[in-house]
Order: sequence, then structure tokens, then C-alpha cells
Amino acid sequence: MSNETRIQWKRNAKQREAWGYLNDTTTEEILYGGGTRGGKTFLGCGWIIASSIRHSGIRCLVGRSVLKDLKKTTLETFFEVCSRWGIKADDDYTYNAQSSEINFANGSQIHLTDLYQYPSDPDFQSLGSSEYTYAFIDEAGQITEKARNIVRSRLCYKHKALGLTPKLLMGCNPSKNFLQREFYIPYRNGKLPPEKKFVPALLDDNIDNVGEAYRKTLMSLDQLTKERLLFGNWEYDDDPTKLWSPELISDVFTNAGIAGDKAMTCDVARKNDKIVICIWNGMVCEHIYYRDCKRDPMSQPDLIAWLNTLADKHGIRRSQIVIDDDGIGGGVTDHMPGCFAFVNGSKPIINNFLNNQPGTQTQNYANLKTQCTFNLVQAAERGEFAIRCKDPDVMQWISEELDQVRRDKPDSDAKIVLVGKDKIKERLGRSPDFADALMMRVALLLKPQPGIYF
Repeated sequence: MSNETRIQWKRNAKQREAWGYLNDTTTEEILYGGGTRGGKTFLGCGWIIASSIRHSGIRCLVGRSVLKDLKKTTLETFFEVCSRWGIKADDDYTYNAQSSEINFANGSQIHLTDLYQYPSDPDFQSLGSSEYTYAFIDEAGQITEKARNIVRSRLCYKHKALGLTPKLLMGCNPSKNFLQREFYIPYRNGKLPPEKKFVPALLDDNIDNVGEAYRKTLMSLDQLTKERLLFGNWEYDDDPTKLWSPELISDVFTNAGIAGDKAMTCDVARKNDKIVICIWNGMVCEHIYYRDCKRDPMSQPDLIAWLNTLADKHGIRRSQIVIDDDGIGGGVTDHMPGCFAFVNGSKPIINNFLNNQPGTQTQNYANLKTQCTFNLVQAAERGEFAIRCKDPDVMQWISEELDQVRRDKPDSDAKIVLVGKDKIKERLGRSPDFADALMMRVALLLKPQPGIYF
């Protein structure tokens, strides 16, 4: 009896749905999950095993953020699936722990892969030039968008010869990253492209294999944990102090935006942060340049030269350049007369022409940064603010930073203020340099000049 005929698997309804996508000729990416114990790891391992048996000589990738975790969890499920299906080690396959490879008797291979984006290997050179037929990423919410993109780019092995379609299956719990932006929100809005599928699978969909006892355990946990892991709520972090909703963050990368005057904004970095420079066409951020000063320091004269070069290249007048004037940024603005020296804690700008309403407009903001931040959010809500960026790292950084922007003490009758930068840095583990560079664009629109409205 062949290995393929030994396979006996009573899939639940969600696993059957995903199995259909894994075997069609249209779908290329499938996101499966949304809650804990929905059968995602069993599905992924079962698909990779069945595919390796069915198609001789293919090469598959099974990845997770950290290889050690993969071997402790995903690999154990792999062995469990093999045991249930009567697929025996040494007879049907061999596992080499040192090389992290599984080799089947028919020549098919499975590579167990660490997909963490290490600072020493940001472009995943460790993957070499490996090519794969299929890939399964377990706990995909723990990896970066760039890691996913690298894996997807390597799916080019033996498809033409065997008449197969490249397939990437990802298992996940609700995550506020590219999975939410690319899969959940378009799925919720009925706009998911045909080559992508999202199969929401919860514990209740797999209850026959899990049991009621585990469900009772989850029910005893705090509300946020229940919302996320039991009910698969992707919008579980319902924090009323947050200015940027997940959908609004997603929208800024697809908004049409409003074109207008060319402008440039720059967040000047200290030695452990990033210099971020944004080039604008109206409220459309068309280019983002950055320099990681921790890895690649930059002197003040070199930064000034870089800013002048970019201004000349993009045709930006000095009066349309905004530079962070706090701290070390003051030394830069001193050498660039005519630019807007942005001081976060300075007073809000009172614009007599704001919202096209004559007369003095009162500003109930604690400082300029708060004023610009709130106005940027409003511009995004109107579809006027847009970011043209395809770099997955930058998109991820921007999304993470905007997600941390919160109003402090919302019940206070005092002026509106934001949660301090020190607390955001503590949560992020870095400075919100991209969010700051984007926020500063609003300052030019708030300047009290007739004919400029916001």
C-alpha cells in the first residue's frame, strides 16, 4: 500500500475549505486561523506531508520565526501527523536534526527554516538561493512582511514540470501587522484579490479535536485574551485613546491623497535612532529615505549636504522644508536658514484661514506636535493623506509607530495631549522616527498664509 492511500483524515469544515484552496490553480496565498487551536498547524503539516508524498522530488519549506520554537511545536505536530497516517521514520522518511531537513523516500525534501529577521541578516541571505515548491509558515504573525515576501519569491521549484501552482500557507492568531492589512481587512470588506484567501478558523471549528475543557480554560482568562484567542477578534485592542485604527493605517498606503506643493520633512536622529526624510507632493508622501545611525552614523555636515541634494533633486524650496529642531536637530536648522524649524513642544499654530473660516481659530492642543498629529489623522480619514511605499520594512515600521499614537488623559478638561514619546519608545523598543517625520508635514499647511486651507 502506498503512503498516499494510507492517509486517513477527517478534516473539519474550515480545513476542508482551506484544502480546496491548497489544491486549486488560482490561489497562491492562504491565511488560515484567527484563533487558537483551530487546527492550523495540523493542516499545514498535513498538507506538506501529503504534497511531499504525492509529488516525487519536490522541495518544501516549513518556517517559523525561531527555529527552536518550530522544533518544539510545529515539528512535534509533523511527527504526530505521520504517526496517525502510518508514515514511519527511517522507512518512509528520515529526519536530520543537524541540517533541519526531512527527506522522503521518493526524493521530496522539507527544509525547517528560521524566519526571524536578524539585524545581522536583514535580507535573509541565510536562505541562500534555495527554491521551493510549497511553503508553510506557522505562527505567521510573529514574522515580518519582508520574511514572508522572501519566502514567496522562492516558490519557483518544479511548478512547470509538474503542472503545479506556487502555494504559501500561513497559520496565525489575530495580529496587528501585514496579515491584518493584507488579508483580514480586505476580507472583511469583500475586497480580497482572487489569488489570496483568508479562512477564519476558531477553536469552536475544531472542538471535536480539542475538547470543551480547553475552551473553559480560555473562558476563565481576561477579556482581551478571550477576544483574541477564543473569538478570533482582529480588532480586539479597542483602545479609545488610539488615534489610528488598523483600517485607517491600512488606508494611508492606498489612499489617492491630494497633490500640491512639493515639500520635505526630516526627523533628525540621535546615534541609536534613524534619520527619516520624507518627500511630499501635497499630502502624498512619494519617497521615504532613512539612515540607521546605530549601524551607519552620519555627521551633521553630511546630513545637511544630503538634505540639500534631495531638495535640489526634487525641486523643493527652502520654505517648504521642515526639520526637527529639538535636540541635535537644532544644529541642522542653524545651517539651513529659511526652513521650518519644528519644535514639538511649541505652541499650536493659530491659522486665521484654517478650514476656510475667517477669524481667529482657537486651538485646544497642548503643543504643536499634538496639533499636527490630530490634523494628520483627520487628513487620512478624508483620504487626503497618502504614502507611496513598497518597502515592507518601512511599511511595517510606519504601521507599528502609528498604532502606538495615543491621546493621554482623554477624560481631562485640559488641553489635548498625546502619550509621551518616552512611553512609545518603551513599547516599540525604538524611537517613532517615521511617524514623527510624517506628522511634521502638517506644520506647513497650518502656517497662517492666505489661500492655504487644511
